[in-house]
Amino acid sequence: MIMLHKFSLIKTQSKIISITLLFVVCILLVLKHFSLHKNDNFGAVSTAEQWQQPSILNEQYPQLISKHTWNFEFNEIEKILKRLELDSNHDLVINFDTTDQLKLVIFELKAELTDEQWQRVDFLMQKSLGGRNGKVFYGLVNAYYFYQKEYLSYLKAVNHSTAIEKLALLKSGEVKQFNMQSKYFGIDAAIKLFSRDNTTTNYLNSRRIVNMERGLSNTEKKKILLQLSDNYKKTVSQW
Repeated sequence: MIMLHKFSLIKTQSKIISITLLFVVCILLVLKHFSLHKNDNFGAVSTAEQWQQPSILNEQYPQLISKHTWNFEFNEIEKILKRLELDSNHDLVINFDTTDQLKLVIFELKAELTDEQWQRVDFLMQKSLGGRNGKVFYGLVNAYYFYQKEYLSYLKAVNHSTAIEKLALLKSGEVKQFNMQSKYFGIDAAIKLFSRDNTTTNYLNSRRIVNMERGLSNTEKKKILLQLSDNYKKTVSQW
């Protein structure tokens, strides 16, 4: 009887130990489960499945493309690039429509760019448009970026000038603006890009000049304004 009692006691203790171990294991599994959910990388794609920048580019561009890193979202810019017009030889067409696309790209770039960021824009445009067209369009984007800064500075000077100074600036504005455009784009490209915009700008400035001229009577002003309007309408009708 004593032997049976000892055997039963040992068996009972063994069961208790087994249950205790099982309980501890369950607790550890639950804790591990919660730990995985709290981990920032839980549910993320494994490193092997993520896009990796080609190793040949790591030295020049060590950081991957991202809005946070580069201050611009190239996916949006790429949508604009797809709307660019190409001729029968697949060369980039430069005209007044190109100017609208340049404005959209500049809006997406937004912040001041470093030299390294400009290199990134150049690289991505060449990858998107091909080396030749990408290089051409990047040159236009870069030129427009700095042209716009100078042009806005000029407009600010006009708006903050006295009446006499403003009249003089407006009278010289047509030549000033075209010289500015030619400086950044060259004469041929400047004409292709800005001829229509310049026509409208010069028309509106001419109206301002007439209204500001003190030596003209109201009758004379109306006559000149009517002539300006007729000439502008004829020009626009030919577009």
